[in-house]
Amino acid sequence: MSTTGSPGPSPTPETGTGGEFVLPPEDRTLGAICYPNVFPILVPLIVLLTQPPEKRSLRFHALQGLVLHGIFLVVWIILLVLLIVIGVITLGCGVFIGLPVMLLLLFTYLGVTIYWSLRVYQDGDIRLGAVTDLILKHKDRYI
Repeated sequence: MSTTGSPGPSPTPETGTGGEFVLPPEDRTLGAICYPNVFPILVPLIVLLTQPPEKRSLRFHALQGLVLHGIFLVVWIILLVLLIVIGVITLGCGVFIGLPVMLLLLFTYLGVTIYWSLRVYQDGDIRLGAVTDLILKHKDRYI
């Protein structure tokens, strides 16, 4: 069976952004690294700032990754402060519950972002609910 050069089937409008921001095959690797990485804010920001305005699909995925990592960072900081407060109140016993919860959250987030990255690489598009809706609402301003 021969392939046509496409890494995967094109996404349906229900799962993607309606076809507006589907990455072409040559940009899928760069779009995929905007999701899981060692420097979660830095990589999508570099991709967003270095890509020309004509590459709207790639800029969309970089912005989506940036917003996603920003939300996770805020949630992580809030939970870390909560863990410290619980640790102080319980004289350190709360850390035995909070630390595994934080590690579970971190590894779950890493696994989910790897899955999203694979979806972007295969399909060229992914919809992340409220994050995608927010970006699509302001697409003319930021993309």
